[in-house]
Amino acid sequence: DANNPLIRELAVKKLRATKETPTNGFYKAPEGYRRMKKGGFAFDADVARSYRIIT
Repeated sequence: DANNPLIRELAVKKLRATKETPTNGFYKAPEGYRRMKKGGFAFDADVARSYRIIT
């Protein structure tokens, strides 16, 4: 619900760019999979784009 102030605050907090997270939490597929391989990182991407990277 976009009118809920708690949800709005959470979205801004998680998606705002900072020095620690300059990508706003969004990563290109190669970077996302590299971080996933290191562990402790979840990543979601389109299967068609991901197939070439993970095979």
